[in-house]
Amino acid sequence: MKGIYCPSVVLFDQDKKLDIEANKAYWQRLASSNIDGVVILGTIGENTELSYVEKVRLIEAANAVFSQTSTKLIVGGSSTLIKETIDLVQLCNDMPAVDAILSMPAFYFGLTQASVKSHLSMVCETSLKPVIAYNFPDRNGIDISIDTLAELKVEFDNFSGVKNTSKNIESTMLMISRLEDQNFTVYAGFDEHFLPALFSGGTSVISGLVNVIPDTFVSLVNAFQTCDVKHMIWKHRMIIDQLHTYQLHPHFVAAIKNKLKESELINNSIYRGVY
Repeated sequence: MKGIYCPSVVLFDQDKKLDIEANKAYWQRLASSNIDGVVILGTIGENTELSYVEKVRLIEAANAVFSQTSTKLIVGGSSTLIKETIDLVQLCNDMPAVDAILSMPAFYFGLTQASVKSHLSMVCETSLKPVIAYNFPDRNGIDISIDTLAELKVEFDNFSGVKNTSKNIESTMLMISRLEDQNFTVYAGFDEHFLPALFSGGTSVISGLVNVIPDTFVSLVNAFQTCDVKHMIWKHRMIIDQLHTYQLHPHFVAAIKNKLKESELINNSIYRGVY
């Protein structure tokens, strides 16, 4: 489960209803871009704007698409409702194309490290798939500690990684140093953190600009693996240059959609958020 993963946007029609066929076509484009996998129902996938029924429809549609490709599929199994989280995980157990679950501990109320561990333990116990923790302090108000992750790694064979969407690059480096191995992956959660993560011994990323410039991320990895410093720096700077994308709209999800529409990669940039 290592490599470059795209946290896919979710596409709607003009009435802000799910456009299943548009989403299928978009996933197929990503699958043809030589990245390693796609994440649906993450933050950029507007998880919090979708009903349970809509999430089920998306998972079923993605299962149909990714069963026809070697591209990995990670599903965001997160909700403020514990029962809904478990129901989503159980649904994914029956979806052969789903390779892993990405789980953010329940948000809104402040959590302790003990409650985070309890939540992720419940997900691991329910899931027949690998489970990846989603650490996003700006969204759920807690920074999952390395000790908590290390304990879960020991206790559950299917606890296989963490997406670290922390502005503190040092935390990603420390997670890689302590946790990354053949069976556990630390995914950099910010585009600009990917190259520093590679230099720290990391292997993987889940970040928004993979929607926009997937080939650049692939080329960066190729340059890193062949020790081509000139191209490595060039590709990293290309990623940095694209960070302005996030300024195209007050909400970063809508900003990515605007960039995709501008690049004629999607037909509309409709976003369900309040901005």
